[in-house]
Amino acid sequence: MERKLESLDAYKGQNKRLEELTYNDSVNTYDIGSWFIAYLVHHEGEKTFRVDFYNDLDTLGFEEAFEKHFGKSHQAYVDEFDLFLGQTTATLLEIIPSTNLQTD
Repeated sequence: MERKLESLDAYKGQNKRLEELTYNDSVNTYDIGSWFIAYLVHHEGEKTFRVDFYNDLDTLGFEEAFEKHFGKSHQAYVDEFDLFLGQTTATLLEIIPSTNLQTD
């Protein structure tokens, strides 16, 4: 995830919101999207994102399912995410669970 932060300057330099980016933009949309999902999961939990939200997508549609499970509109969440991205790399990485790899 630290490597994906290399796309941060390009994202900040865009005059587009996250949901407006396409794969044709100069920013690596996948990198920024990965960070948004990490931010969302950090605040709401993996099950809420991966199971609950997705289970309601077909019946409620994106925005209603998003608001139901995350408590605010996706635009409000992107606004908070953009503010979050203004922090240091070390602070950003704190939301990523560490893995404890053992070496023999």
